[in-house]
Amino acid sequence: MLTFLARRAALAVLTIVAVSIFSYAVIQMPAGDYVDRYSDLIFGERRTLNPPSAETVAEFKATMRRDLGLDRPL
Repeated sequence: MLTFLARRAALAVLTIVAVSIFSYAVIQMPAGDYVDRYSDLIFGERRTLNPPSAETVAEFKATMRRDLGLDRPL
């Protein structure tokens, strides 16, 4: 019974490590950061009636990065 519990505990630890590594990899895969993804939703290619200027998009991204604290070095 003790070997069964030890084996199950070892498999549980391995499973947790594998799921953690997989989750981290999936989160890190997309290019860019939150601001890039959010600005794509707002100013995406589908919004073609009145497209914003590149300056407007850059100003929006800079403001969001400043507000969220993403412009500070680690």
